[in-house]
Amino acid sequence: MERHWLARPALTVLLLGCAISVMASGRLTLRLILPALLYAAFVPLLQMLSLAVVERTMPWRHAVELFFRGHAPWSVWILASAALWGLVPARELFRFAGPWKWTALVPAALSAVIDYRFFRKTAATRPLLRLTIQRAICWGPGLALFVAPAGWQAIAGVLGL
Repeated sequence: MERHWLARPALTVLLLGCAISVMASGRLTLRLILPALLYAAFVPLLQMLSLAVVERTMPWRHAVELFFRGHAPWSVWILASAALWGLVPARELFRFAGPWKWTALVPAALSAVIDYRFFRKTAATRPLLRLTIQRAICWGPGLALFVAPAGWQAIAGVLGL
């Protein structure tokens, strides 16, 4: 039986929604999962949009299904983060919060390698450029949404505003 082309993006959204619920409350609750699903939907939507921009050598639905296989390293890291942040008492957790952020470099590197191989197999020309454009389209808005507000607050604090 063939999998629907949206199965992997939907699984990504479900994983993010469940992880957010566990991180916030230590358990899975629909009250937290459902809104988190909506908020997290931008992740696969940006990935599919970026893929539509850079990958034109195969049918788009097939490209989406194949491309989302590269989300596995992030999925493992997100599940580990949810377990850590949802199940370890906050008092204990804050000792590990700083170093834990750096562990995100592992899935970032692994997924970049997987995605580079995807672009190398699907298009003979410029796989690194395609990967770079794809990452810029995906990561730019995500960083602007989540990092920029905290960054502006940090700058304002330093400047005494």
